[in-house]
Amino acid sequence: MSDGGDEQAAPFRRRARRERTSARRLPPRDLVERQRAIVRRLQAYSVDDLSRPDDVPMLAAEAALVRAKSLLDALPADLLRRLSRDAVSGLTGMRNAATHGYGQLRPDRVHAVLASHLPVLLDEITQLLDECEEGPGGS
Repeated sequence: MSDGGDEQAAPFRRRARRERTSARRLPPRDLVERQRAIVRRLQAYSVDDLSRPDDVPMLAAEAALVRAKSLLDALPADLLRRLSRDAVSGLTGMRNAATHGYGQLRPDRVHAVLASHLPVLLDEITQLLDECEEGPGGS
C-alpha cells in the first residue's frame, strides 16, 4: 500500500536516471565536484528536517544518495577497486534502500552519511584522481 511517497519521488527518480545516463559522459572529477556541491547544500538539513512529515528534505537526500552511487558507477574500474570497500558497500546499501524502498531510511543515518561519510568518500575519490593524473611515482 502506497502512502503517496512513490508519486512524490517519481520526478527525482526520473531525473536521477536521466542524469545518470548523461553523467557517465562527464570526466570523473566533474562528477565529484557536482556531487560535492549537492552534499554541501544538503548538509544544511538537520535530522529534524529529514524527519519532517512532508518528506521533501528526505526525498532530496535520497536523490543525492542515488546520484552518489551513480558517481561510483561512472568511475573507472581500477579506481573504484582502490576505494574503501566499506564506504562503497555502505553507500550502495543506502542507495538501494532509497531507490527500492527496503524499509524506512532513518533520518539520523542519512544525516550522518551527508554530514561525514559522503564528504570523506568524495575526498578519497579526489585523492585517487590526483594520483592517477600524477602518474607513477607522483610529482
